[in-house]
Amino acid sequence: LGYSLRDWSVRVILRRIEGEQRRIYKSWAVQAHPDQIDEELWAKRGVDILNIPLDVYINALQSHLQSFL
Repeated sequence: LGYSLRDWSVRVILRRIEGEQRRIYKSWAVQAHPDQIDEELWAKRGVDILNIPLDVYINALQSHLQSFL
């Protein structure tokens, strides 16, 4: 949380972690009001953007997880 793909060092770290392996699971980023550059950078990595505020996402996730208890 709190890092942007605009930061080249984050992209380098992700590239190193991912290597040549393709993900077999769906990935997403939570980012309210992404601009076109953010959308393009995430799309290149196959990541969907959830265009919602982080607190809304956290509350929804917490409610969903509590339904399993």
